[in-house]
Amino acid sequence: MICIGCNPVESDIRIEEPLYTISGSVKLLREDNSIEIIKNGVIINQVGTNNSTNSDSSGKWTLKNIPKGVYTLSFVKSGFSEFRYFNIVVDGNKSNDLSQITLAQIPQFTVNNIETFLTDDNTFVQINCSVSKYASQTRRVILFFDKLNESYINPQIYDFYSIDLTIPANENSGVLKIPIQRLILNGFSNGSKVYVAAYGISRFEATSEGSFVSQNPLNGKTIFWNYSSPAFVSFFLLPN
Repeated sequence: MICIGCNPVESDIRIEEPLYTISGSVKLLREDNSIEIIKNGVIINQVGTNNSTNSDSSGKWTLKNIPKGVYTLSFVKSGFSEFRYFNIVVDGNKSNDLSQITLAQIPQFTVNNIETFLTDDNTFVQINCSVSKYASQTRRVILFFDKLNESYINPQIYDFYSIDLTIPANENSGVLKIPIQRLILNGFSNGSKVYVAAYGISRFEATSEGSFVSQNPLNGKTIFWNYSSPAFVSFFLLPN
């Protein structure tokens, strides 16, 4: 029987979107540069969702039930630096196995004080830095420079950074000289006020695989994950 003018019956059949997995492994690096043998307990989360998983004792993990798209994953473990992996493309056409991620133990020292002043010939800014603890190994301090008058400088929004200030073994202070011209080339103007924030940072010598840094997808700045808070902030005036 043919029904003229009848509406077609809508199908209740739904085509389910395929779901995929992302997998990888993590490594835990202690402040003394040794590797943590047991690597479980790292929480891997699909940012913006409740979808998460944990690493096993060997550091391996698999995150399931992920539709096609572009995602950010966060890696978190108490006592260690967070890490975020941006712009992971899941399209069903390639492997979703990520390279190994390293989380560094959060530094057990903080910056107590920094002093900034220009050298007599106005060609360098000298930064004297002291930290809260002595240690048997060389340590490193990261410096973020900015033009803004802030009580602290956001480590993800800054004009210039340096990881060249070291605290020698069995000492609690260090000195760094930065050429004024280097600051000028990075956007600072003659006569302007420059703010600098100092944070303790994990052994950067061990970051050759790039696990401790990311590129901020919003502003292109390098994000460092392995630093300790709070910071100590100072400022100086560039010569005219």
